[in-house]
Amino acid sequence: MKYCANCGGPVEDTTAICIRCGARTGIVPQTAIAPRPVVSKYCPYCGSPAHAEAVVCVRCGRSLPDASQAAKAVPKDNALALIVKIFMIIGCIAQGWLIIPLAWCIPLTVHVFNKMKTGERIGTGVKVCSLLFVNLIAGICMLCSEDI
Repeated sequence: MKYCANCGGPVEDTTAICIRCGARTGIVPQTAIAPRPVVSKYCPYCGSPAHAEAVVCVRCGRSLPDASQAAKAVPKDNALALIVKIFMIIGCIAQGWLIIPLAWCIPLTVHVFNKMKTGERIGTGVKVCSLLFVNLIAGICMLCSEDI
């Protein structure tokens, strides 16, 4: 076990970037497959898995929110999220008589619901597709909200 020259935190022998401060360790990663660390959070910017203690994303280099910030990022009682869910369901029901649009309405709605349930951010592409293909109001609400 080595230690980071910048913050002094422990760094694994195969790690090229310190997970606590984001400083480069000068170690060239080996091509051998190392055991993966336990993933308990994901980067809200690029979506890559992150170690439980990481404060910096190894893939994009941005700082990761800690557990207290993650809880604040997507409040559970968000009225706008409820409005989005209601209008997504209305959009699926309204297009129910057209069988082909349901092929993308239902999976898109389920994807948005799962992202909201886990507290992950929804990408702009998904928001725009929801606006175009499922429900105009739900898509606009998602695009205007920073919490969703």
